Formats: sequence, C-alpha cells, structure tokens
Amino acid sequence: MKRIKYIVIRRITFLVYLLATVCLCYLLYYMGHDEMNKAGRYTEREKLYVENLLACREAMNWTEKSFFQLQQHLTANYNENFSALIILMRNKINVIISTENSNTNTRAFLKDSELRNHITSLYSASLALSEDLKASDLDRNILINEDLNFIATKLFMISRELQERLNVELDHVENWKDQSLFFFDRLEINLVYYFIIATLFIFISFMISDWYLKQCFDRLRKGVQEISRGNLQYRFKDSTNDIIGKVMSNFDNMAESLQDKTLELQNINDELNKKADELQEANEHKDQFLANMSHELRTPLNSIIGFSDLMIANAHKYSPEKIQKYSDKVLSAAEHLLELISDLLEVAKINAGVLTLEPQEFDLNSLCKNVIEMLQPIAMKKDLELLIEIREQEPVLIMADRRLIKQALINLLNNALKFTKDGYVKLTVETENEEVLIHIEDTGIGISPKDHNKIFKNFHRVEQGFTSNYEGVGLGLTLTQRIVELHQGSIKLKSILNKGSIFTILLVKKEIKEG
Repeated sequence: MKRIKYIVIRRITFLVYLLATVCLCYLLYYMGHDEMNKAGRYTEREKLYVENLLACREAMNWTEKSFFQLQQHLTANYNENFSALIILMRNKINVIISTENSNTNTRAFLKDSELRNHITSLYSASLALSEDLKASDLDRNILINEDLNFIATKLFMISRELQERLNVELDHVENWKDQSLFFFDRLEINLVYYFIIATLFIFISFMISDWYLKQCFDRLRKGVQEISRGNLQYRFKDSTNDIIGKVMSNFDNMAESLQDKTLELQNINDELNKKADELQEANEHKDQFLANMSHELRTPLNSIIGFSDLMIANAHKYSPEKIQKYSDKVLSAAEHLLELISDLLEVAKINAGVLTLEPQEFDLNSLCKNVIEMLQPIAMKKDLELLIEIREQEPVLIMADRRLIKQALINLLNNALKFTKDGYVKLTVETENEEVLIHIEDTGIGISPKDHNKIFKNFHRVEQGFTSNYEGVGLGLTLTQRIVELHQGSIKLKSILNKGSIFTILLVKKEIKEG
C-alpha cells in the first residue's frame, strides 16, 4: 500500500481550511453587501439632507434675530434686512423640499405645500409691513402690530416644522442603528458558527496528523532499534519525499555510512592483525638475524684472534712466507668484518633517516663497467661468466649518489655470484624516456614465489636447505632496496626456483633532493 505523504496531509488540511475561510468571507460579503450599499446611500443622502436642514435652521435663527431687532427698531432698513433673510430662508427650504422629492422613500408626514405657504405668507407679511411703515394715518400702528403678530405666528410655525423634520431625522437614525445592530448580530452568530466548525476541523486534522506522526515515529523507532542492535543493513522502505521521509533517508544514509565505517574498521583491524603477524615474523627473523650476525661477526673475529695468537706465539719460528700467509688471512677476515659492520651501519642510518645523499651527475655506463671489473676475480674463481650489456652507446648521465648506487650494484651482483654454481651473471643497462633500467640476471638457485615479498624485509633471510650454508646475514637486499627508494626509484624481482633470477632497478634521470 502506497504511503500518504505527511506534506500531502498538511496541504489538504490547509486547502480545506482556506476553502472554508473563503466561503465564510464570501457569505459575509454577500450578507453585508446590500447592507453596506444601503448604509452608503443613506449616509450620503442623510448627510446632504441634514446639512441643508442645519443651514435652513441657521437661516431661521438669523431671521428670528432680525425680527427681534425689527420689533425694537421699526424702520425700513431693518425691515429690508428682515425681508432679505426671509428670501434666503425660502431658498434653503426649497432646497430641502427638492431633496425630499428626489428620495423614493418620501416621508408622508412632511407637508411641503404648507411649508411653502408659510414662507410665502411670511414674505408677503414683510412686504405689507414695509408699506405700513411708510403710512402716516391713524391706523398705522394697528396695521404694524397686526403685521408683526402675523409674522411672529408664521415664524413660529416654520420653526416648529423645521424642528419636526430634525426630530424625524433623529428617529431615522435610531431605526437605522437598530437595523445595523441586527445585521451585526447575525454576523456575530455566523462567526460563532464558523469558530465552532473551524475548531472541530482543526481538532480532527490534529488527530489525523497525530495518528500519522505516530505511525512515522514508530517506524523510526523500529529502524533505530534495528541499527542500534547492529543491523546496519536495515533500510526504511517506501520513504516519502516530505520531512519525515527526509529524516528516514538521513537515517538510511547514516546506516550506510556506519556500514562503510564498520567495513573500513574491519579492514583496518585485518591490516593491523596482518601488521602484527608481520611484526611477529620480523621479531622471529630478528632473533634469527641476531643469531646469524653473532655467528658472522664471531667467525672473522675468531679467525683474526687465532692467526694473531699464532703469529705472536711463533713469530721466531715462522718463515716470512708463512707470516705473510697468516697476515693475508687476518687482513681478509678484517675486511669481511668491516663489510658486515658497514652494512649494519648503512641500514641503521637509513632506518634512522640520517643518511645524507650526495647527488652528482655521472655516467652510469662507466660505473657499471667499473663494478664488473672489480667483481670479475670472484666470477673467475667460481668459473662463472660475468657479462655486461650496455644498449646505449652514448653515456647515460644520471643525478644520484655514486657511492650508494655502486654499493647497491655490488650487493646484487655479489648475491648473484654467491647463489650461482654454474652458468653466468649478466648486468644490462637500458633507458626508456627519462627512466633508466638496470637488470641483473643470473642462472642460480632462484627464489620461491612465496618468498618474493619477504626477501626485502628487515631481519629476513630465506632459509632453504641448500642456502643455509652460504655466508651472509641477509642485509644485502634490504640495504639495496632502501638505497634505491632513497633515490625515488624501485626494485622488482622475477625468479623461478632452480632456474635463476632477474633483479631490475628503475631510476629516474632527474635531479633528486638531498637527504
């Protein structure tokens, strides 16, 4: 069964919640749109109407004030001012009446015609008063008083009518307030419903998310338990591409990394065990080496001491020829002892890293010829052919320590001559680009394949029945390999048991660093 992604659940929940919110907003908009339009229209109309009423009321106040001044001063000027204010008030009242007539909801109780009659009568009375003020007969005062009383009555009626209109507007404001409160009451109820539904939806969504997260965390807990128990091959299956899936993927990567690290540690442990075995083997060969070395050192020393004692004790008896013979034996034993000690010192210097190279440019061909000439007597003594083949006619110039390269060649050629009973030993020099190859081939006893990687190790000497009788402590090949490696070169071996061996030294012509 395909697992639902946690991110899908979250997105569905969010979309449903968003859809419900949009629906609620649309419902509220639908409910309040007409109310808002009504409120807008009412506000604009009432604003204009109230402004006109207030302006008319203000004109009425100025008219009443002017009438009061007219009563105090019955003159034509005051009457003209009063008449002008009546005209202004009449214009304001006409504006109010025209505003009411433009409204479809015309107020039935407003009597526009009576208001017009009142203002017309008031204006006519002001004109009559103006005529009466000019009269000079005995009835002048009576007419003026009648005009003033009539004007006062009309002003009162007009003022009352305007006040009624203001009261009506106040009543309309209260009605609109009640209607608006009803709308907001419905809005409040809808919001309460929405809150309840949203709360239930959030609770249900929370329960679903909690169930899903519990399932995911149970899988994570199971995976962690498996990994902690050492089952590094455990992997989460069907992991999704959401946050939980990424956590599972990270655990998979961690398990894979731990598995790789474990394999790496196992390899390191195997390597350490191998090194321990090699060290144990080296320790055993060291003991054998020390035993051989003590024997090798003791042999020339005993020879030197024995022949020296003989010559000292019998010097008066021995002829010069016999003394010369014993002296030659002492010298040969001393040279052999010096050779052993020199090899030991060279190996010790190389191991300690204190051997300093003295590189110089020289002709390798000339050096090889010199070494062959020097070892030719040993070959002749064993009836062996000591050959040299130089494939380059021109000098082969290299930058190296001449003394150490010579010593390495002597060691390899000495070994070849030592372990070859009949046949030949051959030294070959060739070049390939910037590399120089030196091959030393013999037809000797050969080396077993299992010992190919051992003969260059410290304190190691191949002991086979017919090789244990040969002189030496096994330092020659070790010293030769160290010398070649100091020159940034390498040495390789090809050998078949009882068929012979070929040692190949590879050197680079370029200049090497000292030390």
